[in-house]
Amino acid sequence: MVSPHLDDAVLSVGATVAALVDQGRDVTICTVFAGEPTPPFSEFADAFHTMCGLGDDAVPRRRQEDLEATGILRARSLHLPFLDSIYRLDAIDSFAFLFEAPANDALVEEIAQSIHKSFGDEWPAELWTCAAFGDHVDHRITRAAVARVAREHNLKLVLWEDFPYAAGQAHSAAGRPVSVPDVTPAHLQQKLDAVARYPSQLAMLYDAERDWRDGMELDWRSELLGHAADRLQHGGYELLWQAATSRPR
Repeated sequence: MVSPHLDDAVLSVGATVAALVDQGRDVTICTVFAGEPTPPFSEFADAFHTMCGLGDDAVPRRRQEDLEATGILRARSLHLPFLDSIYRLDAIDSFAFLFEAPANDALVEEIAQSIHKSFGDEWPAELWTCAAFGDHVDHRITRAAVARVAREHNLKLVLWEDFPYAAGQAHSAAGRPVSVPDVTPAHLQQKLDAVARYPSQLAMLYDAERDWRDGMELDWRSELLGHAADRLQHGGYELLWQAATSRPR
């Protein structure tokens, strides 16, 4: 699995990861934008750190959060050295800018090459990444890079619904629906336990005056009712699609 940031995969498909591991699958979560920036930071980055209760050591702390979260799911974790957009882009003055900024084709190619190198000679049976719902620039870049690798190696490409970016937003399917069998309430609990390991991000994503678990459950139930109501009756908790760019399976 290739995740844009140090929390996206767990937030989006943590229960599915837990189920896959229980089924004997070997899951590696490779995070693209996990590089450590050099201070001084922009005013926007400093404001983001303050919002999340972080300081100049934000990325090392977030990496540690990620290692603890993926450990709960019993997945491997791999961190690539690319800088998050809040450190990479100039003139950011609002979060809206991150969803409007154009993708960088040269960076897409560089990330694709890095993914190649990270696998070496041991290629996975399939690649998973975000569908880039919500249009965050880092998500768009990640999807483009992973799709490029999948096409070159003729790999099955599975896209997950970006959570919680997609919550409450209208969006179409990203391909043919995919279901992972035997995703249970216990796997959902594993996901919640893993998400709890990202306190810096929960402070930003959910209202501090209410339990973030309540907000997350309302969001995913709303998503399933809006886009795949039948999955609530069959143990589904997360939305997945096989991308049209991959070979039929």
